Amino acid sequence: MRQTRFGWGPDDFRQLYRAYGFELIEGGRHIVVRHPEFPDLNTTVARHDELDPAYARTAVRLIDELLRRKAGRP
Repeated sequence: MRQTRFGWGPDDFRQLYRAYGFELIEGGRHIVVRHPEFPDLNTTVARHDELDPAYARTAVRLIDELLRRKAGRP
């Protein structure tokens, strides 16, 4: 996702977020994503076939922040 932000679908995001310990709440037109340890790390993902690149940017930002917090860096 860092190299190309295009061509990702909801299943890709489900797999990615789960791999980093995020909880997924499915329902309606969006998937709600939040981390149980850091509830402020949250977002939504639409259920369209191909998603806007903004979803990939958000995923990279949230995961980077999660890794930073877990490493104890300020």
